Amino acid sequence: MLSHLFTRWGLVLCDPRDPALRRLALPVTRAELARPLETTRRLDARAAELHRRGYRPALTKPEQVVNLFYYDGQRYRISFTDGAFEVRGARIAPDALRAELETEPDRFIPNAVLRPAVQEYLFGSEAFVAGPNEVAYWAELAPVFDALGVRLPRVVARAGATMVPRRHTRRLRQWDVTLLDVLFEYDQLRLNLLDAVQPDAVREAFTLSRVELERISDLLTHAVASVDATLAASAAAAHQRMEHEIERLERKTRKAIERGDEQLTSRLAETREALFPHGGLQERVLNVFSLIGRCGEGIIERLVELLGEEEGQHAFVEI
Repeated sequence: MLSHLFTRWGLVLCDPRDPALRRLALPVTRAELARPLETTRRLDARAAELHRRGYRPALTKPEQVVNLFYYDGQRYRISFTDGAFEVRGARIAPDALRAELETEPDRFIPNAVLRPAVQEYLFGSEAFVAGPNEVAYWAELAPVFDALGVRLPRVVARAGATMVPRRHTRRLRQWDVTLLDVLFEYDQLRLNLLDAVQPDAVREAFTLSRVELERISDLLTHAVASVDATLAASAAAAHQRMEHEIERLERKTRKAIERGDEQLTSRLAETREALFPHGGLQERVLNVFSLIGRCGEGIIERLVELLGEEEGQHAFVEI
């Protein structure tokens, strides 16, 4: 399906389990077994450096772990301690495991640390297009590439898009809000919209009450302070209590309005969930094939043209 959808753009799909690729990748896997903990040590050193600079590393490995799995029906971790490899609790002499790599390269599978280096050794990319999380951990891989003698490609932040159905576009225009308001200012936006439908008389009553409270408080403060200056603090405390009560009553009134206008809050919640499922990006939740089913295969070409070559951009696309 992917080959069909992207045939115009020269997409090539590759099966990492292909035995021919495993054999072509031998120089990298061979280097990992030749110096079994070198890449792990360098990765840990980079992680420590990030910690010192106040960042949380995305990749951490126990110091005795080799960055290959041993496959025998299922994957097993390879460790290296006291001059020998260990797989499934059995200790293996270094020369024996290295000899097996030469005859049975399919048994050795790169883990998340080694896989990018194998990939770049095989394909020699000019750039690696990465998602947000991938950008973070590829930034930690430079010493691993260096240890293996593989060139680290330029890491490019991939573009993204949020699909905006027309009915939600109409709602946003009606409410005079932006997509970013819906994502980042949702709670305040909900209150603002409810305030907008609040009866003018109620809104005016709360505004006038606050003005009148200020007037009365000033009057009382001056009056009691003329008798005893220490009473000014008591007057200020009384003012704060009354102000708090007005705010509490206003919140109760807003909740009553909200109950009476459930359609508005329901539509706002529906729009937010459609545009930002679970408060995140659509790409984390929605399958692209549901989009193709709705819009047809032409949506792929539309997105390619819209996003262009500018790295890291995010587009909002009306559908």
